[in-house]
Amino acid sequence: MLPCLIACGGHDPATQIEQAGSWAATTRELAIERGANRVGRAYTVDLLVAGRRDVEKISQSLEPSTLPESLRARAPAAVARLDTLMRQTADAVRRGDPLALGAAAASADALGDTLRALHEAMGAK
Repeated sequence: MLPCLIACGGHDPATQIEQAGSWAATTRELAIERGANRVGRAYTVDLLVAGRRDVEKISQSLEPSTLPESLRARAPAAVARLDTLMRQTADAVRRGDPLALGAAAASADALGDTLRALHEAMGAK
């Protein structure tokens, strides 16, 4: 369903940032659930890999010229941080590193807050 939402959202920057925020929340939950062994390793990695593909699409289609000037650097940087965080989270899952998963969950939570604030700054509800 998510790929359709991204495709259907076209290049609307508010929708793209909202989708990135959704992936930040998903990354947070996956890190928490995997850290507590409530979801499988392969499932978690597969979902993070799929999410990174979606985040890459967002990153490639997010046109700074369509963003308010005050967000032109911040929004793409936040999406790039999300991609890095998702890669690091998948690596932590592969290593079976619960401390890194805890840190990833906290980072994803903070990044989700940032993306939510960026989305609101675009005038989106």
